[in-house]
Amino acid sequence: MRFLGFRSWPVPMGHYWPFVIAGGCTWFMFSKLQAAALEAPEYKNSPKNPYLAKNAAQAEHH
Repeated sequence: MRFLGFRSWPVPMGHYWPFVIAGGCTWFMFSKLQAAALEAPEYKNSPKNPYLAKNAAQAEHH
C-alpha cells in the first residue's frame, strides 16, 4: 500500500518495547499525580473537582 508514504513491509515492533514501557510509566505517574492533586486541601472543595459530587453524595448517604 503506497498511500501517504506508508510502506508495504511490516515494521518490527520488538524494537519499540522501551517506548511502550515508558508510556505506561508516564501514564501511571500522571494518574497518581492527578489523584493526589484532587485530594489536596486547596482543591478539595473546588467546584471543578469531579470527586466533590461523589464525596457530597457519600456524606449525605451516611
